Amino acid sequence: MPPLRRLLRGPLSPGRSLPIAGVAVAMTAASALAETPAGAAPHVRPETREARALLADLTERSVTVRQLVDQLSHSNVIVYVRHRAFTDTTLDGRIGIVRSQGPNRILIVELRCGRSLVTQLVTLGHELQHAVEIAAAAHVVDAPSLAEHYGLIGQRTNSGPGTLTFETDAARDTSNEVRRELLGGAVKSSGTSGPSHERE
Repeated sequence: MPPLRRLLRGPLSPGRSLPIAGVAVAMTAASALAETPAGAAPHVRPETREARALLADLTERSVTVRQLVDQLSHSNVIVYVRHRAFTDTTLDGRIGIVRSQGPNRILIVELRCGRSLVTQLVTLGHELQHAVEIAAAAHVVDAPSLAEHYGLIGQRTNSGPGTLTFETDAARDTSNEVRRELLGGAVKSSGTSGPSHERE
């Protein structure tokens, strides 16, 4: 399975403008929040019919993901899920945080279009584990604090122009466990790359 990477998008320091993709994420989240009051919807909110079907399939088939969704339902984190095309061919999914003035912290999970169903399901489970990690860290409220947090709890896995990537053992374990639940049997631990802070 290709590496699973999690890109934490946004400015590294206050005052730095968001990249175009980050602005689009913020606008999408704001639109969704306007349509659905926080108290009237689950904390994991797919934005499209395809994403809703994916989440429904995953929660039905994976005990691990049901537990993650339950943990998120008791947090102040709202997670939006959508698909998008990535220019990086090794990237299956990522999660980002949107700066918010309200009581809820807003996360966006983006899944790569065109991957196999199993890969999309495993990737979604992987990203929901990262969402739970963020939910447990009340001090994470924007991109800089997110990058700092994963510098402490994760392992740096990659770096490139304007990009830092991290991963956590818990997210690797979640990927493997979800894949076992979907396919059955033992699965070898595969290398994954995870939380990152992308600067554009």
